Amino acid sequence: MIKVLEGYNGINHGKIIDVIERKGRSFGDTRKGEQRRYEVSYKGKWHVVFHLPACFDEIAGDCISIK
Repeated sequence: MIKVLEGYNGINHGKIIDVIERKGRSFGDTRKGEQRRYEVSYKGKWHVVFHLPACFDEIAGDCISIK
């Protein structure tokens, strides 16, 4: 379950506008020292999935941010 946030910028928590249930695709070459990250398609655009800790209450977990 990935939460779609609108208006999240690191300081402002924004609001949850949608919840999607799909698996993202991974990218990043660990052989070159890059961190493996995931991205998911939402309305035709790819967004990087990030994880928010439990201190963020209702928006904690896997999220993407749209503008």
